[in-house]
Amino acid sequence: MTTLLKLIRWPNLLVVALTQVLLGRLLYARLPARKLSQTDFWLLILVTVMITAGGYIINDIYDRKIDAVNRPDRVIVGRLMPKNRAITWYVVFFLAGLLPAAYLAFVIHDVAQLSIYPAAVLLLWLYAYRLKKSLLWGNVVVALFCAFVPGILLYAERDELLKISDPASYRLLITLFAVYGVMAFVLTFWRELIKDLEDLKGDRAAGANTFPARFGVHTSRRIALAIGLLLTAAAGYYSIRLIAQGHRLLPAAAALFGLATAYMSGKISRARTPADFRRISHWIKGMMVAGILYLLLL
Repeated sequence: MTTLLKLIRWPNLLVVALTQVLLGRLLYARLPARKLSQTDFWLLILVTVMITAGGYIINDIYDRKIDAVNRPDRVIVGRLMPKNRAITWYVVFFLAGLLPAAYLAFVIHDVAQLSIYPAAVLLLWLYAYRLKKSLLWGNVVVALFCAFVPGILLYAERDELLKISDPASYRLLITLFAVYGVMAFVLTFWRELIKDLEDLKGDRAAGANTFPARFGVHTSRRIALAIGLLLTAAAGYYSIRLIAQGHRLLPAAAALFGLATAYMSGKISRARTPADFRRISHWIKGMMVAGILYLLLL
């Protein structure tokens, strides 16, 4: 069981679930009614978690050779768990998500929504099989899935969202979900680029065409640095705007975010080894978790 929990990255699954729980609290506090019952809401979270867990498993199955070069001590499939058993668990998680997804589609009378589940699973398989080794496409797919975590809640309750009579509440919800979706995309894309720099040796050995493998460490680091500086500038700009609008908590959060991205930018400019990039990747992940926990204050 310990090996399985490592394979599905259980701390990351908790973060996914926590994100949807906290955003769900904000959403349902302002909706005049809800299409999903409390039980249905938890089932939706379960579906998202199952998609994510399956994605981790299939990624590890296809990444065995790369991981054997980059992190041999952390390889699971083929070392701690046979490949066939990993495939079996992948099927189990797929079915464990498919059944509640089908139930939810019929409960809310939106059978077309059921297509989202196999489409998401297929895209994650395609990512693990081919896109991860391509030029930026893998980074974009992972970033889209992180933006999908808050977005699926808004999609499920889109009809009830339109019934909100208070324009301020409507704008608040749309803005909040948009900000979290965009930031999830940008921070994930940023982190994936850093991880590509960390994994460059294994990617080159496997013939992957990631951005660092094609353009080198220097150019990739400059792109990562540019993203960090743009995030810092954007955070400073919105912090000033929010102060002018009379907000209190939001400007402080934007300022802290800007300081964190500025710090990460400095680290990126000095990073040279895989260990350096690994630490930066962990810091960015910490920023993402901190942003989720900020929802508690809202």
